[in-house]
Amino acid sequence: MNPDNDYDVLIVTYNRVSLLKECIRCCLDQTVPPAHIIVVDNASTDGTKDYLDECSSRLSNLVNIRLDDNIGGAGGFSTGMKASLKYDPSWVILIDDDAMLEKNYWEETLKQIQKHSDTLAFSGSVYVNGNIDTGHRSRIIRFKKGFRYHQKYAPVQKDLYEAESFEADNATFCGLAVNKKLIRDIGLPLSEYFIWNDDLEYSIRIRKKSGIINCNRAHIDHRTSLMAGSRSTDGVRYIWKEYYRIRNRIDISKRYDGFLKTAKLCFVYCTEALHCIKMRSLDKRNSGDWKYNGTLIINAVHDGLFHKMGKNRQYS
Repeated sequence: MNPDNDYDVLIVTYNRVSLLKECIRCCLDQTVPPAHIIVVDNASTDGTKDYLDECSSRLSNLVNIRLDDNIGGAGGFSTGMKASLKYDPSWVILIDDDAMLEKNYWEETLKQIQKHSDTLAFSGSVYVNGNIDTGHRSRIIRFKKGFRYHQKYAPVQKDLYEAESFEADNATFCGLAVNKKLIRDIGLPLSEYFIWNDDLEYSIRIRKKSGIINCNRAHIDHRTSLMAGSRSTDGVRYIWKEYYRIRNRIDISKRYDGFLKTAKLCFVYCTEALHCIKMRSLDKRNSGDWKYNGTLIINAVHDGLFHKMGKNRQYS
């Protein structure tokens, strides 16, 4: 195998066949083409199946995985990463169907891999409409509140993108390249999360074994709006996604933060829920806004605490 194209690309898709076509084309157009393009189709109903069947007949390196049910991004990435371990390449790049890798994405990533030989995870710079979307790469910052120090994840500031690279503590699955040795060591993403915060939990596991280096000159054109909660390209907020964000964040806190921090987080969410219920009763016009949906928050807190995971049919 050519050592330069020692990588696969994993794409998770659902009902966005037009974006998927462009996404696959960007993979094929890489200056250093991938050994395999692995596509996990989350039971799409929009013609994706027929398109991928046609691709499979003419592209020998396309691996088509068709699922019987939509198991979300978390389940899709877990399934695809498990499949990638069957193939020889050492690396796999994780993207959704709306992430367009620029032609030199792997070429630029490879330069940083050669400079940081002990690092097993690399990410790229995410752009939306020509602007850096800092929400995809974050660091842990410590701050003093009263007599105690606290920590939280904060987006990496734009000025750090002017260098060749920087180290991150959290990287979304939008262009994250993971060495398969690391996958075998720490396991797969938690498919039970369905969507949202699966990449945060996986980044925590990665950071126990390796750094995450962002390759600033490896660019991704993300065909979505700048990250502002759970908004679609048309700016409409997806209320139901907030359930998974809150539920999975509580589960992460249970796993890594301990009882006291988890209890504090739940208290914050419950306070928010009570405020939402109050505001909803006062202002019926905003009753559809997620900020006023206290029931969703309470359900998410309950399910996170009692580990009621997977797809919730009420929020899908």
